Amino acid sequence: MGVSQYSRDLERIRARRVNAEKKVGEYRRLESKKRAEADKAGSAAVKATSEAMRRAKLNEQSRRLADARNAGKKAAEWQKTVESYSKRESSVARQLAKAQQGEAVKKEKKRQREYQEEMRRLRVMRASLDSRLADTERNVENIMRDFPKPKKEKLRVLVLATNPHGDLRSDKEQRRIEQAVRKSTHRDWIEMHYIPAATLEDLFDGIAEYSPHVLHFSGHSNGSSILLEQDIDKDNDGFPLFAGTLKQTLVSTDNPPLVVVLNSCKSAKQLNDLVGLEIPFAVGMLDSVGDLDAIAFSARFYANIANGQSLKSAVESAKAYLSALGSLDADLPFLRCAADADPRELILVQAPNINVID
Repeated sequence: MGVSQYSRDLERIRARRVNAEKKVGEYRRLESKKRAEADKAGSAAVKATSEAMRRAKLNEQSRRLADARNAGKKAAEWQKTVESYSKRESSVARQLAKAQQGEAVKKEKKRQREYQEEMRRLRVMRASLDSRLADTERNVENIMRDFPKPKKEKLRVLVLATNPHGDLRSDKEQRRIEQAVRKSTHRDWIEMHYIPAATLEDLFDGIAEYSPHVLHFSGHSNGSSILLEQDIDKDNDGFPLFAGTLKQTLVSTDNPPLVVVLNSCKSAKQLNDLVGLEIPFAVGMLDSVGDLDAIAFSARFYANIANGQSLKSAVESAKAYLSALGSLDADLPFLRCAADADPRELILVQAPNINVID
């Protein structure tokens, strides 16, 4: 039961206990009155001048004493009722105090949780604002670049999935992305290449073999590096690849990716080191993101891309999707752009006869 129910029970029991105490008092007073009347009748019997008068007063005395005993018996019964209610009252009072303490603890936990969520929201807003201000300052003296005309080829997306700790659902993310792309308008004009348990060698081989327009990473990361896997037959902590080294790897090819997507925790801090002249766009997460929310973001993001939306719209629509789901991570995805690159102008998948930007 909750505090309100215990409070109502305590109030009801207390009222019954008080009423029982009144009954005890009433019967004790009646007992005293009847004993006094019996004593008076006994005195009158002693002073009686006739035998008939003496017997009448003795009979009266007997009746008064019987009434007094009955009143005393009733008082004793009601006293037991008082004691029973007192025990119940004490028990319910203890339960009420325990329930109140429990609710106080819950309220404090809720307050702490709301405070932490608010601080997290403010940190995200601050990071987003700082990034936007930095973008604005760089854009003031730059002219937006014109991207090459679309070529008649499919959009190539290279997905590197890592999970050295075994705590992520990389297989589910791949399945959700594939389902989303299959339902899209231009599903035949996008190629998804998946490399599970990706190592450093897989990254280099994948970039050279597929020459992807989009590089997507799914796994663990922090503000400075992503975590690849090590190709060894024993447990390990993975291989950290720092953002600067990742960029060096990507721009060392003839056709660096147009977009890098780091679908991992706190990866937005790496975007400054990735985005520039060679790689105009990158997407990351401003803070720690839940596994299911990261999967939902990826699926909706690529569904938008495969339906011919611009990069800007694809990111914003995926964020709106998370928000509609009630996710607390909806404000985490962040798009970083080069100073001269407008994400509203980049459409990665178009009509089949003029398809993908290289």
